[in-house]
Amino acid sequence: MPEAARTQAEAIRAQMMKGSFDIFKGELKDNTGKVVIPGGKVLRQTDLELESMNYLVDGVIGKA
Repeated sequence: MPEAARTQAEAIRAQMMKGSFDIFKGELKDNTGKVVIPGGKVLRQTDLELESMNYLVDGVIGKA
């Protein structure tokens, strides 16, 4: 991995661990068209809601 990519990845990892990096930002739909994260809502690495995700996002073929 190039050093620039490693540096960027480590910086994002540090933001995630501090809870200051947005993992998901709504509006987000599952692969059936249902809104699973409403518009304006933000989920970060530290949000417990991520541990209960039971859907596939729009564009992914399959069933959860």
